[in-house]
Amino acid sequence: EETNMNERMVKNLCEMVSISSESGEEKEFIEFLKTKLQQELNGRCQVDSYGNLICKIPPKDSSASEPLMLAAHADTVKPGKGVKPVVRNAVIYSSGDTVLGADCKGGIAEILEAVMSAPKHPPLEIVITREEEIGFTGAKNLDYSLISAKRGVLVDMDALDAIVIGGPSHMLIDIEITGKGAHSGMEPEKGISAIKAASLAIATLKDGRIDPETTANFGIIQGGLIRNGVPEKCTIKAEVRSLNHEKCIALSNIYKE
Repeated sequence: EETNMNERMVKNLCEMVSISSESGEEKEFIEFLKTKLQQELNGRCQVDSYGNLICKIPPKDSSASEPLMLAAHADTVKPGKGVKPVVRNAVIYSSGDTVLGADCKGGIAEILEAVMSAPKHPPLEIVITREEEIGFTGAKNLDYSLISAKRGVLVDMDALDAIVIGGPSHMLIDIEITGKGAHSGMEPEKGISAIKAASLAIATLKDGRIDPETTANFGIIQGGLIRNGVPEKCTIKAEVRSLNHEKCIALSNIYKE
């Protein structure tokens, strides 16, 4: 029975990661899950106005009336299109040119297996949100009127023996640097490169692991319009996370200054 359970979970995960669902493009995967939950778990499914999936599963051998929410997210980071899962030595890998997408389809596979194999469970509300990877946008736009559960578990963790009961403060920082444009071949001395200014600023600031409870990252830098022009504009997109809210605010202010 354990082997069958493992085989079923591996099959479900490989099937799910094969369906592309990069952030903002989750519709096909949401529809796949909706059908699967309806057919295999007798679920009553709704898709809210933002495209999040809410599925209510009846209790199994339980007199409990209060539902429990089990949640995960449908989207993956890039590159997540055309994923080809490979099972090797009891581990599932991508073929190497994409992510696998186990974040968070591994969590969804765990939810499916838990519900399928549990001898009993209370009423369940399975909630699968969109666009988690780009700022929890799906959760922020979730239609909470469709959910009645007061307790829930978010299955989105890489450690099997850990439970997270809180999250970090998270600051998104968009910075625009303005220099002075000029022709780089005719009069470069009249220009001020916004890209160079941005690079110098990034080089002087701490990022990565700041301390045990704080991280920071410069994720995107964009600037310039043509090869032979001193770039006048440059934008930087950064983020700061910390379990200490004051540290998060302080480091964010340093970045902005």
